[in-house]
Amino acid sequence: MEKDSVLEMRHIYKTFPGVKVLQDVDFTLAKGEIHALMGENGAGKSTLIKVLTGVEEFETGEIMMEDSSHPIINRSPQEAQKHGISTVYQEINLCPNLTVAENLFIGREPRRFGMIDWKAMNKRAGELLADLDIFADVTKTIDQYSIAVQQMIAIARAVDMSAKVLILDEPTSSLDDSEVEKLFRLMRRLKSEGVGIIFVTHFLEQVYEVCDKITVLRNGRLIGSYTTAELPRVQLVAKMMGKDFDDLAAIKQTDGGTGSYRDEDIVIKAVGLGRKGYIKPFDLVIHKGEVVGFTGLLGSGRSETVRVLYGAERTDEGELFVKGKKLAAKHPIHSMYEGMAYLPEDSDMNNTLKNITSKRLFLPIFCLILVLLINLVTRPDFFSIEIRDGVLYGFLIDIINRASELVILAVGMTLVVSASAGTDISVGAIMAVSAAVCCNVLTGGERAATEYANPLILGFLAAILVGTLIGCFNGVLVAKLNIQPMVATLIMFTAGRGIAQLITDGQITYVRVESYKTLGSSFPGFPVPAPFIVSIVVVAATVLLLNRTALGMYIQAVGINKKASGLTGIKAVLIIFLAYAYCGFCSGLSGLIASSRIYSADANNIGLNMELDAILAVAIGGNSLGGGRFSIAGSVIGAYTIQALTTTLYAMHVSSDQIPVYKAIVVVIIVTLQSPGFARWRKALAQKKADRAEGKEAA
Repeated sequence: MEKDSVLEMRHIYKTFPGVKVLQDVDFTLAKGEIHALMGENGAGKSTLIKVLTGVEEFETGEIMMEDSSHPIINRSPQEAQKHGISTVYQEINLCPNLTVAENLFIGREPRRFGMIDWKAMNKRAGELLADLDIFADVTKTIDQYSIAVQQMIAIARAVDMSAKVLILDEPTSSLDDSEVEKLFRLMRRLKSEGVGIIFVTHFLEQVYEVCDKITVLRNGRLIGSYTTAELPRVQLVAKMMGKDFDDLAAIKQTDGGTGSYRDEDIVIKAVGLGRKGYIKPFDLVIHKGEVVGFTGLLGSGRSETVRVLYGAERTDEGELFVKGKKLAAKHPIHSMYEGMAYLPEDSDMNNTLKNITSKRLFLPIFCLILVLLINLVTRPDFFSIEIRDGVLYGFLIDIINRASELVILAVGMTLVVSASAGTDISVGAIMAVSAAVCCNVLTGGERAATEYANPLILGFLAAILVGTLIGCFNGVLVAKLNIQPMVATLIMFTAGRGIAQLITDGQITYVRVESYKTLGSSFPGFPVPAPFIVSIVVVAATVLLLNRTALGMYIQAVGINKKASGLTGIKAVLIIFLAYAYCGFCSGLSGLIASSRIYSADANNIGLNMELDAILAVAIGGNSLGGGRFSIAGSVIGAYTIQALTTTLYAMHVSSDQIPVYKAIVVVIIVTLQSPGFARWRKALAQKKADRAEGKEAA
């Protein structure tokens, strides 16, 4: 390597099927140098960056880093980071459901006694942003900030990784002039500290303002590397396009849009189009074959104008004509029918279903209270609790007791939904298999036993182990083989009860030993039902694990943005696998409790329809079935709501065949009230009321 070089790439070749994307490309980056990588779209810039950062493998060539005696090979972005190479991509790879601090330190969280030190993380995050003149509350989720601020935060994360090489891929595409200047100040400071910066951009004026050197690629080949001062702009353009200076000068210039158009060439015409409090009324005409640009600072109304034209936001004044036809676009689909298309500024964020917030816990709590009040009215003794033989009894106690298995299942299902944006429909079948294994171990394979053939603890451990192993099997299918979650778990949903029947020889296996019923009734000396105690322990342990370690944060990150989480060093495959394994553990434990209640293994009935109730509990609890941020508390409340409803319907003498119908109706109502569509309707209704009030005041 050259003396002052921090990075050298030599003779890099990379091909895709039928296409040579990089051919014998060399690239050298010096310490304390800002180096522009230039070329038209398809020139090979992005591929060269991906090869350097381990996103893509290259066929031949070598990469050398400072202080490395031999070539390095980055097989992943994590390996590149270990070698001192950090990247900020044009597509912001942050997790919108995590806080600013969590995004900055995800994968390298400060710890204390093995647990995440949240106080230290927030403090360090605040100091980092303050040092870079970035003003943001590090405890707020990243999706509460503009694209520009998110871009700066992504750069701050890369800077904090002690990078020797910093790659900025179109970092200024979403920044205004003041933010660009702030970025340039940061780049110059890093340059003075010896960091080598690769700057990929389409803005030529920015290249000549901040870069020391320029490398040009064209059609996957190296055209040359030049100092910025010795390469005039027109020559840079000529090298990028593959044309001589004389050829560029001879290109006939267009009229710059000053030509005349006929009325029949009008494609879009807006007259006084606007919406109060969103965008002021404007007029606009777009002709066939015409390119119209919208420019302005952030917040000037560029995106708002386009969204109104497309129908993504409703208007309350003005008219819009498309090809001479008046269009009342109340929804984007109406614009699509007229041949319009829309690519938003931030496609990932605009296409992401927003996670349901904790405020929506109000609805399941309200429903739970409502069901309990109905019981109180119909049963004056509903809340009465008495002690019989040292054990608590009562209708309320019965609900709490019988909900225990569902609570445990809902906890496991919550993690599966959050991590994989899918559901595990095999949990009921896993309960049946676990119960069968436990009873088979304790009876020694007999149909019934009045004493244990093997130690009780062995049966319990066998049941939980089998449930966990089946969860691991599901995890491999989903995480490693990328099979859709419902399809993957359908295998065990279909085969599980058959396996349980094989274990029990198609018969109900009984364990008629008093101590076996303890887990399903009560512990000696404790009046509180044992299943309730076990469920509370599981919930508390899970919450502690998720909140005090990085696991909860990793699950949310993978669920909302698998790609971004992978680039930060999170092993998404492992996280999804662990979620399914834990769900299997919860299913095995629930099957054990269910079997203990009836001191037997009934392959046909244990866990029957429990997978549906678990999914409903997660949905009612305000969790997004699209993955991401979750609420264990919400799922627990959802489980109690489902059980309270079931118990109430039985008390009202509703037949078991009709109960699922009533439960479905209640769930549909709750989920509808929590849906984004209902939230938008409420927002629109509130806006109309505000507009009417404003009109009355004006009158």
